[in-house]
Amino acid sequence: MWLHDLHERRSSASTLTTARFAVSDGRYVDADPAQDLVDVLGEDTAAGLLPISLPADVHRQLLADGRIADPDRGDHNEECFWVQDRAWWFRFSLPDVEADESNEVSLIIDRLDTQATVWLNGAPLGTHANAFRPARFDLPTQLRNATLTVRIDPPAKDEEGSESEYATAAARLRKPCYAYGWDFAPVRPSIGIGSITVVQRDRGSIEYVDFRTVSIADSAKVTVNVDAVAVAGKAATVRLELRDPDANVAVVGSGSTGSSITLQVPRPKLWWTHDRGEPALYTLRTDLVVDGEVVDTDVRRVGIRTIELDQSADTIGGQHFRFILNGEAVASLGANWAPSGLSAAAPDDTRAHRYLTLARDAGMSMLRIWGGGYYETDLFYELCDELGILIFHDFMFANREYPVDEDYLAEVEREATHQVRRLVSHPCMALWCGSNEIEAVAAIYEWPELRVSAALFHALLPRVVAANSDLGYIGSSPCEFNAHDKGDRHNWQVWHGVDVDPSPETRAAMDWYPTTDRASLDDPMTKAYVAIAHPRRYLDDVTRFVSEYGLGSYCWYSTLEKWLDPEALQIDHPQLFKRSRPGRFGPFNKVEIFLDAMVGVPADLPSYVRATQLMQAEGIKLGTEHFRRLWPICSGELLWQLNDCWPSISWALVDTELRPKPAWYYTRRFFAPFLASVKPVDGGVELWLTNNGRVDIDEDLTIRTTSFTGDVLWSAQISARSEANTSRAVGTWSLEEIEAGASSYLTVAGRTTSNRHFFTDVVEMERTTPPIDVDVTRSGDRLDVTVGSDALALMVTVTAGDALFDDNCFDLHPGHPRTVTAYGVPEGTNIEILAN
Repeated sequence: MWLHDLHERRSSASTLTTARFAVSDGRYVDADPAQDLVDVLGEDTAAGLLPISLPADVHRQLLADGRIADPDRGDHNEECFWVQDRAWWFRFSLPDVEADESNEVSLIIDRLDTQATVWLNGAPLGTHANAFRPARFDLPTQLRNATLTVRIDPPAKDEEGSESEYATAAARLRKPCYAYGWDFAPVRPSIGIGSITVVQRDRGSIEYVDFRTVSIADSAKVTVNVDAVAVAGKAATVRLELRDPDANVAVVGSGSTGSSITLQVPRPKLWWTHDRGEPALYTLRTDLVVDGEVVDTDVRRVGIRTIELDQSADTIGGQHFRFILNGEAVASLGANWAPSGLSAAAPDDTRAHRYLTLARDAGMSMLRIWGGGYYETDLFYELCDELGILIFHDFMFANREYPVDEDYLAEVEREATHQVRRLVSHPCMALWCGSNEIEAVAAIYEWPELRVSAALFHALLPRVVAANSDLGYIGSSPCEFNAHDKGDRHNWQVWHGVDVDPSPETRAAMDWYPTTDRASLDDPMTKAYVAIAHPRRYLDDVTRFVSEYGLGSYCWYSTLEKWLDPEALQIDHPQLFKRSRPGRFGPFNKVEIFLDAMVGVPADLPSYVRATQLMQAEGIKLGTEHFRRLWPICSGELLWQLNDCWPSISWALVDTELRPKPAWYYTRRFFAPFLASVKPVDGGVELWLTNNGRVDIDEDLTIRTTSFTGDVLWSAQISARSEANTSRAVGTWSLEEIEAGASSYLTVAGRTTSNRHFFTDVVEMERTTPPIDVDVTRSGDRLDVTVGSDALALMVTVTAGDALFDDNCFDLHPGHPRTVTAYGVPEGTNIEILAN
């Protein structure tokens, strides 16, 4: 029923060291919230209770116990609304503890979600109402056959009878707000417990270790501050040992708890993002010493690096918003991280690991943790350290005004202090941000106070960050009311047709947008909306850092087949529409509107799914290449969003089954450090080279206009040098000169980069989808698939079960076959080739 995790003993057997006992198994039951402890549990601690193990999520447990159908399947989520209206009781047996009165014993409950009351042997210990910080309670030094009881109550409702009846109450709850529904997530407030730990201290224990890099040179300067709990006024000291990535001792040190200990590290191996170098990690061992004996030990990996947010003046009258890593301005290429599931108490680290690996493999060097979700597990940040991915981190506030009364601010201060101190030693951490979109939303809707909840976002949180970290802080993302010339920017113009300080055309669309259910494709207002929300509008955005942008698409058809009822696999089926929650923002046929304008609207669902994926991939390609050409004025591109939390129609690049969409493969190409791209200009095109790497590149490029069947209409050769950290045009041609049109396209090919450019939307191209020639060879567990075509084929996709090929979803140019490879594909696996 519990596991004993005793920290390493570095002293004699008679010396009692700090011990941590993790409780793993318990029992649970639900009841009417009006019932009390005796009503529900009585004298029999096992009566009517079912087994449960930590970490525990109630919905997951109910599914395992057969009490609910899978809420991810079909319409079953709505059948689970009752879960949030019940009180949930949990009972655990605690380990026996026998310690003298000079010891301290405490209880830590982490990820307690959310409105909880706690009893020990039927006597109240206290309450807790914050899923974002641990609950801590003192325990007696003598525990034998002790029982811990936890009750989680439903929050107070706003009003009865709708799925949003908790919406306003959720602003006060310290609980993930996406749980009450978002445009990518269903209404499913999570309930659960992450972990329960009993801590026994004889003389002290380590609470936080704060490792920071002060400077980097031939000898790096780092500081370590150890916060420890001392028992009975005992004096404690700290011993430090820092080992380099090869496990050699780099430096040792010592000092007192609560003071800054400075270490000089000779010939440091710096931590870099994976695109710029090695994310080198050192191992820091911290021993807490009392009376000459080690009573607690902390071992963690750390990185030596400096990071700062540069908001100095740029060269065209605005302000930079760029990150300086180890003294170098870096391009922050990446995406937004939404929760990868619907449980704040029991996040799935295995899923997170796969998502993060796919982010790294797509060339992403930064993720923004979005403020509508939850703070991730320790393992998440350790993986980002290992993979070389920086984190732009929101505090957990999003899209609404929050209270600023004394009690609420005090609770948030405890939460923020815990999280900043918990994460300060991770080299992946780059920036703290107060909230998601609150100030921009206030500006859009003309709220009286644009700097909403100022006491929280512009006083308390920056003070906490400054006191406990060396990172920068911004009050909200976007941080300057969505300005183009300073701060970060969320581009809602594309797709949503919304912006701060809109043009008259955008204002007209914004007024039409929320009042429209299903828009006619031929309606003049629909056409006007598309004109101001088309991905071409990315080309008007001269942001300094685009921290949200993207287009929606369907998940893979095989994912829909798994999670939807068979009869729901129709383009217009209501169950399918619920997967995108389109009623929250604008016409629920928004996907159809964009398909009609960009790709064309297929008649069957499998083709419709692929058309949405092509639309997404082409749209974000156009936008990202534009933003990258703006370097160094624009220094960051974070797509919305990397991942999904349930099987949905969303902006995700990877769906909930961990299947990369075509847009992920496109991302891997347009996030390459060295990029050739074509910029449309009045009456012509420009060829640009963007080099975000650390070395100069000499490139010989062939530029051609060809027909869709491979006839060369025009060509040119260019030899150019692309200096490190530059972006510039290397050639300009008129549309007439290059014979541009609806039946031709432009290609760029060099030794290290290639690309192509279309002169029209796909729907306007004078072409048909060609047949694909296929040749399959197998050698052991290796599968090679060669595809070829006599005409341009778009988004050619090779599938063999869930095998991940080394490339996929690519253009197949006429007369230029491609071979892709996968390993571990079982014999007999069906191989399918799809193309547009």
